[in-house]
Amino acid sequence: MERHIDHVTRQLEEASKAQNDFAHERDGMLDELNTFKKIANNQEANRTELQRSISRAENQKINLQ
Repeated sequence: MERHIDHVTRQLEEASKAQNDFAHERDGMLDELNTFKKIANNQEANRTELQRSISRAENQKINLQ
């Protein structure tokens, strides 16, 4: 009986460790996802600003002609 309890206790400890490992991995993936979202948002803002700059330059070119 005592050996069975030890075995079940070990299984529970291993399951708990695996759960913690998965939670840590999940948190890391969520951090990476948020980083990628921030990068994508920054790229979109940069693209929008670049389009505005091009438009201003084209307007200046038209005005100079």
